[in-house]
Amino acid sequence: MYPTAAPSRPDVDSEPNAVGRRRFLKGSALAGLFLFSPTVARAATNAASKTAAKTAAKTAAKSSPKTTKAAAKNTSNTASFDPAYELAVNFTFATSDGGFRVHNPYVAVFIEDSAGSLIRTIDLSIETGRGLRYVHELQRWYRSANGGNELVDTISSATRIPGTYHVVWDGRNEAKALAPKGEYYVCIEAARERGPYELIREPVAIAGAPFTKKFADSGELQGASVELRSRG
Repeated sequence: MYPTAAPSRPDVDSEPNAVGRRRFLKGSALAGLFLFSPTVARAATNAASKTAAKTAAKTAAKSSPKTTKAAAKNTSNTASFDPAYELAVNFTFATSDGGFRVHNPYVAVFIEDSAGSLIRTIDLSIETGRGLRYVHELQRWYRSANGGNELVDTISSATRIPGTYHVVWDGRNEAKALAPKGEYYVCIEAARERGPYELIREPVAIAGAPFTKKFADSGELQGASVELRSRG
């Protein structure tokens, strides 16, 4: 007797399943054609571009004021001292005692930046014939100039007798380059043997417009003022 064949399993590709698969594949193909058609692709690209443009516009609108302010601040900080101007420094030295032997003072007129660093020594009046043993009495200038050895030989002059003096800053630093606009300190320092020590240190803002500013007296240093003016 021949063996009996085992019962057949339902075919996965039976009619109902085959119909379902064909419908699924047809739908997928149509969806693919829809997604990748040139018209739909262009529409999708345009929509994405418009969305990106709106986002960029919003971002620019928010950041524009800050960016503009930052740019203006940087421009202000980096703009140089106008070479058409100069800063005149005026002061009077008047001795406070009437003794017969009054030693003339050592005087330094110099410019510092807002951090207190030396920018330029405008005037240095010392007695070089007797050495530099008293130059350290100009305490602030001596410290700022690191002893000032390199400057003494090039800019120093004789000590000042009582009187009124005018010195000028041309807006350049010790390297002779134009300093940037901004806030500076004008310093007038005086010290004399067996006499008082005086310091006038006042802020000034160099922005380009001419101005005049008076300083308070400091002992024997009186009538001090500055004027930003056109170079004569």
